[in-house]
Amino acid sequence: MPKVLPVTRGRKFTQVLKGARTVFLRDGFEGASVDEIAREAGVSKATLYSYFPDKRLMFIEVFRAELVHDATDTSAFLEVDLPVGQVLPFIVQKISAYVVSELGIRVYRVSIGEAERFPALAQEYYEAGPGQLRAQLSSYFRRCVARGELDITDFELAADQLIELSCASIQDRAALLGPEAVDKEHLRRVNQGAVQMFLSRYAPQGTREIA
Repeated sequence: MPKVLPVTRGRKFTQVLKGARTVFLRDGFEGASVDEIAREAGVSKATLYSYFPDKRLMFIEVFRAELVHDATDTSAFLEVDLPVGQVLPFIVQKISAYVVSELGIRVYRVSIGEAERFPALAQEYYEAGPGQLRAQLSSYFRRCVARGELDITDFELAADQLIELSCASIQDRAALLGPEAVDKEHLRRVNQGAVQMFLSRYAPQGTREIA
């Protein structure tokens, strides 16, 4: 196992991290150069190396900071006291909006592109992103079932299905062609279709007209 080098935190640490973030999300690990990161951060290479002994450690620090700030958190929507048919559109909209955002696209591209080189980070990305979202939705669906609003037995599967429905046809399009490839009408159709399909499957018998 390679030795883990320490990260020094000082006056320009945030400045260096911000510059590294810009370059890594744009160019990936392999394409990012230390010279370009130093220029973007507005520091010398000596200052850069005083904080991060190597580029690999810098990438890990940037990526972990990104996971903390940019995970899709639906908890605010899931705590409101509204019928599930009114809550789901907000959840789906939040998921799909992040998927097609410039930041969401860049994080997704880098995560997939560097998963083989950084398998531990790929695991962290899954746990902080899709894994956390799945757990939030599973917990919410359990409460909906207890209230008689949904009929679900496999909560994790239902959570995964809602996430995938929210991304249907837009994640690959945005990641490969750019955010401009998904217009507002396309996004609206995906959001509406996701809610309708989910409720048509999981709303209790006799109440599925709400879908």
